[in-house]
Amino acid sequence: MPSELKVEIARELAERFRPDAGYVFVNFTGLDAVQATELRRLLREQRVEMDVVKNRVYAKALERIGAGDLAQAEALRKILRGPTAIIRGEDGALAAARAIAAWRKKNPTLEVKGGILEGRVLSGHDVEGLAQIPDRPVLLARVVGGFAAPLAGLPGVLAGLVRKLVYALRSIEEKKGGGEGSAEAGR
Repeated sequence: MPSELKVEIARELAERFRPDAGYVFVNFTGLDAVQATELRRLLREQRVEMDVVKNRVYAKALERIGAGDLAQAEALRKILRGPTAIIRGEDGALAAARAIAAWRKKNPTLEVKGGILEGRVLSGHDVEGLAQIPDRPVLLARVVGGFAAPLAGLPGVLAGLVRKLVYALRSIEEKKGGGEGSAEAGR
């Protein structure tokens, strides 16, 4: 029978979890107290939180938010073996994945075990791939740039068409006999 404390922790985690949000699971074995404190400080600066509780409590919290099928998934059970910390950010798994990727550049001892994104269980490799996705403003700028690039060339294309039309009309005029006089008038 679960203790009152575990039930309360699972309830509190369930209040903070959202079924549509994303989470990253990491193995924090090998971090000393100073590194763990530094990691939590870095995460807080990026509005990302890290919780460390027993794996069964994570599973109970997931069941409470209506992700019971997910809590029973074999892939998630593999992730929730051994020491596990769950990391979540305001922007979901993207913010958490970026924060962990930044940390791992200096401290590769932290192992990304996997994650959850929109109800799907992700491998550690998938989570590391998420960290490579640019921020929303960068993506929007790229989309706008993709639309704007062809539009930037449009005036040149239209001017070229008008120029060709003028040359064609002059050529027709010269053939019909307007010849020298009109060619000089056009200059």
